[in-house]
Amino acid sequence: MIKDLLRRQHIETPSWAFGNSGTRFK
Repeated sequence: MIKDLLRRQHIETPSWAFGNSGTRFK
């Protein structure tokens, strides 16, 4: 579930948003 969300965010949101979320989830 979270993996799908991250994948979607990575494509929909810019790199800065993805990086912020990725660091938070990690």
